[in-house]
Amino acid sequence: MKVVRCLGFIGTIWLVGCAAQPVLDTSASAQRSFDGLYPFTHTGVDQAWARADLDLSGYKRVKLESAGIEYRPTTAAANSRLALTRAGETEFPLNEKQRQRLAEIFAEAFEAEMQNLKTLKVTEQEASDVLIVRGRLLDVVSKVPPEPLGRVDVYLESVGEATLVIEMIDAQSKSVLVRATDRREAENRGVPMPSNSVTNWMEVKRVAQSWARLLRIRLDSMMETMTLAEDAI
Repeated sequence: MKVVRCLGFIGTIWLVGCAAQPVLDTSASAQRSFDGLYPFTHTGVDQAWARADLDLSGYKRVKLESAGIEYRPTTAAANSRLALTRAGETEFPLNEKQRQRLAEIFAEAFEAEMQNLKTLKVTEQEASDVLIVRGRLLDVVSKVPPEPLGRVDVYLESVGEATLVIEMIDAQSKSVLVRATDRREAENRGVPMPSNSVTNWMEVKRVAQSWARLLRIRLDSMMETMTLAEDAI
């Protein structure tokens, strides 16, 4: 009964308000993940899976981990912005300084939001009551050409895009309990905007903060709902 209540209430940490109730598909025809997780339907993200016997009621603390960042290979060389834009390039590599800054922005955003959790305490330890939340960025690509040698005005519809993968893992067994993936573009407004280093990084921060905030809200909502269910027994 505890498993049934848990599945019925939590859905997944990435669910957003939508008309249809999230459903865990445990049917024989369900397209399970490579590690046996069952798919959720009617979620607010691209894909989500969970264990059929999911039960998170015993977790009191959360440990945040990073699984790193993977970048999409690009053919553009690190030439001047003018030469690249004339050549029609739309995807560009990030240099080491930019990669470091990207990693710092996402780490800071998620660490800051986790400090605001109401239901779980943040820890660096691993124990039976610890839920590991592990995130990684995949297929990261920049839409921003390198800085020009001279002044060149460039207008962009998107600064870049990436896929975020979040996994909820039991700290002792290392078993993945929930996995969710979501892909987003930074500054995807449909109207080209002037590009400069300040506005570009501000948009990257906005995307990182929105992902981190959604994770924190869903974790709190999930744990609070399960507490109410336990109290009602």
